[in-house]
Amino acid sequence: MFDIFRISPVFGFFWGLIFFGGIILFFFILGSGIRRARINSKQPVKEAEAKVVAKRIKVWGDHSHTNYYVTFEYYNSERAEFEVEEGLYGLLVEGDTGILTYQGYRVLDFRRF
Repeated sequence: MFDIFRISPVFGFFWGLIFFGGIILFFFILGSGIRRARINSKQPVKEAEAKVVAKRIKVWGDHSHTNYYVTFEYYNSERAEFEVEEGLYGLLVEGDTGILTYQGYRVLDFRRF
């Protein structure tokens, strides 16, 4: 007779593979986030005169996660895009000019003129 609760070795192997693969992926993502934070914290804090030239958002994960991005243009026409917090994103308007304070790929502050 067929026993619904008996797990075949192949079935158990694949579920174990998925489980351990998920754990490895979790630690990889966690490690890359920690690595990025350490790299940013070792960079010098810089200030530059900049203008907000673009804003965009990226919605992912069935509309449950949102990333906010702002593109700044420096006085020498060079541009850089930073991922920013939702609060700062809401305060900035395209065309704003001011002093951008950043460290690595992290925006610390933006003070308008």
